[in-house]
Amino acid sequence: MANFIILVMNSEFGYWVGIENLRVKAFHGVDADERILGHMFVVDIEVEIAPDSEHWHDNLRETLDYALLSRWIHEEMNIPTKLLETVAFRISKRIQAFPQMVKGFVLCIRKLHPPMPGQIGAAYFKLQWSNPAAI
Repeated sequence: MANFIILVMNSEFGYWVGIENLRVKAFHGVDADERILGHMFVVDIEVEIAPDSEHWHDNLRETLDYALLSRWIHEEMNIPTKLLETVAFRISKRIQAFPQMVKGFVLCIRKLHPPMPGQIGAAYFKLQWSNPAAI
């Protein structure tokens, strides 16, 4: 079961929906045994949204459903892939499919304790995207 915190913030800069510390066991890595044994990954996503109006009507259609974000992340993380960059771009394409609502986002995928020399807490790939149509 994923352990995550939902963020919804209202500021002078916009509205944000996000998930922190979504933990997933997945099978990503350049080495074949990484794709067999798997690793723990942590995913963080923050999405800036543009609501249709300044007034909320307690309607899920007026926001980006964080449960949908979680499902997309799980689906893409379940596809064994060599590079975290590839996984991140697949997730980003799903989010970019909502240009009328999404102003931008930051996505970070961390591989905990990667198989490299030394004691490394995590290796990560971070992707930031801004919707040019939302400016």
